[in-house]
Amino acid sequence: MTTRRATTPDRPEPRPAMSTAEAVALTVAYSDLFGHAPTVAEVLRLLIAASASAAEVQAALAGAAAEWAAQAGGRCYLHGRGHLLVDQPAREAAARRLWQAAARYLNLVAALPFVRMVAVTGSLAMSAVRRQYDIDLLVVATPGRLWLCRGLLVALARWTRRTGPLLCPNFLLTTRRLEIPDRNLFTARELFQMVPIAGYPIYRQMLRLNAWARDFLPNAQPRTEALRPPRARALGRLQPPLERVLSGRLGQRLERWEMERKVHKLSARRPSGRPVVEFGPDICRGHFDRYDLRTLRAFAELRSRLGLPEPAGGG
Repeated sequence: MTTRRATTPDRPEPRPAMSTAEAVALTVAYSDLFGHAPTVAEVLRLLIAASASAAEVQAALAGAAAEWAAQAGGRCYLHGRGHLLVDQPAREAAARRLWQAAARYLNLVAALPFVRMVAVTGSLAMSAVRRQYDIDLLVVATPGRLWLCRGLLVALARWTRRTGPLLCPNFLLTTRRLEIPDRNLFTARELFQMVPIAGYPIYRQMLRLNAWARDFLPNAQPRTEALRPPRARALGRLQPPLERVLSGRLGQRLERWEMERKVHKLSARRPSGRPVVEFGPDICRGHFDRYDLRTLRAFAELRSRLGLPEPAGGG
C-alpha cells in the first residue's frame, strides 16, 4: 500500500518530474525565442530540466513531444514555426562568414596581455546570426589586471569597427572569480553554449565551479567539438614580454587609474529598474538592459501558451 506524504505550508508537494517529451518541447521553445531551429543533437545536449539518452529524445520527438514540436532535416521547430527551417541555411552561412572574418581579431584578443581565457557567447555561439555583426565575448583576466585588460580590449574593439566585426567584451572576470552570480536558465545556457577560443583549462574550471548549471541542463557537456584555438603563434609570443613590462608598478598604477575612471563613468549610466551592474577588481559587467530577464519572461509566456510545465528552478 502506498502512503501519501502529508503536505504542510512549509513543506509543499514536490513538483512532478519533467517528462522527456516536455523537456524536449521546452528546449525547442527556448531556442525558438532566438529564431533558432536546433538540431536533434543540440536538443539532446541542452535538454532543459531532464536527463535523457539520444534514443529517448528521438522517441519523444516521434511520440509525445509531437504535440508541440516537429522535426525535419535533422532540426526541430515548434508547430507553426516551420519557416525557421527556411531561414536556418542563411543564418548558418552568415555565422560561417562571421567566424572567418573574426578569426584574426579573436587571435588578437587571446594574445593581449593578461588575457587567460576568451569565449564567444551570444548569437554567434549558437549559429543564430542575423544581420548584425557583433561578437559577444566573455574574457577571463589575471587577478590585479582586469581593468587594464579591459582598456586594451576596448581599444581593440574600436579599431575593429572600421576594419571588421564589432567585438563586444561585455563580461570580464579574473581567474579568482569564475563563479557566475546569476543562477538561472539563461545563464546556464550561456555557460554551455559559449565557444572557448583560448584558455580551455580555465573554461573547464569555470564549468566545474558553476556546477549548479546542470540543475537546469542535466545533459550538458563542455564544448569540445567547437573549440577554435588561436593560430597566430607570433602574436602569442608577444604576450609574455608585454606582461613583464606591465606587471610592476607601472601596471599597478594603470590598473588603479583605469578602474577608478571607468567605474565612475559606468556607474553614472545606471538607469532605473533592475540592471545587472557589478564593477570591482575581479569582475566587470554592465548588463543595463536586462536582456536575461526579458528572455526568461518571454520564455515563461511562451511556455504558458504551449501548456508546458515550469522547469525546476524556474524559467
